[in-house]
Amino acid sequence: MLHAPWRFLVALTGCSAKALAFGAPGFGRPANRIKTPFQAGTKTIMAKAIKLTLTEDEVEMLVDALEVDLEGYLESAKEARGNNNRADVATFTEAAERIGALMTRLRALVE
Repeated sequence: MLHAPWRFLVALTGCSAKALAFGAPGFGRPANRIKTPFQAGTKTIMAKAIKLTLTEDEVEMLVDALEVDLEGYLESAKEARGNNNRADVATFTEAAERIGALMTRLRALVE
């Protein structure tokens, strides 16, 4: 069973819990071990809106976690660029853009 923060990150990013825990940059293991929805080409988009009640501290914690994840995706894109792997560059860049957009939305809630 996933702890509440993991369930929330899974819902926000569209990544599987396994990808977040073991495959996504910023979460401890190299991204090439497990394909995220971005890498698999599914490009899942959360169409269903959910309502959550969070404290400002909880939102700040999520923003901090997403910031680390964003840095991991940007670093992975940089490495893929160095390896001339255009598909991975596009994948990691798209993931970074989506995470950045989410961070912007969350920051707007606490400012």
